[in-house]
Amino acid sequence: MGLIVLFIFVILPQSVSLVGRLTGANIVADLSDTLSPQVPIISAPPTATPSAQLKLTGYGEAKSTVVLIVNANEQSRQTISDDGQFTLEVMLNEGSNIISAYAVDESKNESEPSRSLTVTKDSEPPKLEVSEPQEAQQFELRKNQQIMVKGLTDSATRVYINDRSAFTQADGAFSASYQLIEGENILRIRAEDPAGNQTTKELKVNFKL
Repeated sequence: MGLIVLFIFVILPQSVSLVGRLTGANIVADLSDTLSPQVPIISAPPTATPSAQLKLTGYGEAKSTVVLIVNANEQSRQTISDDGQFTLEVMLNEGSNIISAYAVDESKNESEPSRSLTVTKDSEPPKLEVSEPQEAQQFELRKNQQIMVKGLTDSATRVYINDRSAFTQADGAFSASYQLIEGENILRIRAEDPAGNQTTKELKVNFKL
């Protein structure tokens, strides 16, 4: 490797210069940088967020410029630090955001684009409809002590009943069994979507043996 570097940067320019002097021609060695910089690598972000801003980290070729692309438009540029790391602040649109980046070095060579990442900005809380049981419903006898809690939420949303996970189908329909205690029972039903938005409802039912 040392011999190759010596040839490119020392022997070759001197040889060209010597030929130029011998022939009387004005020959200049073209040693310009034509190599593309390293493709930047972005750490995987969350798939969904309620925030309009997202911080991305990654690494690439030191001292090159990383160019941030969001939904096919350039959003910002930043010089990569000497250790190859960078941090980007991304402004997200409501809905789906396709994010990628490429690098540009000091000789204006451009890298290939990075892999695309999709982040959904979702600031709306999920719907939550409870069909069973009804508010202030009365249950009696031991055979009715275990009830079913049923309802509907958005798809890909998790439902919890008093912090216990309920079974949720692809269409958002959910159900879970719940063991009542004697007297008043408070059911706190919480729906949480992938972005972390939450909707909560509280029902009170009564049970008597």
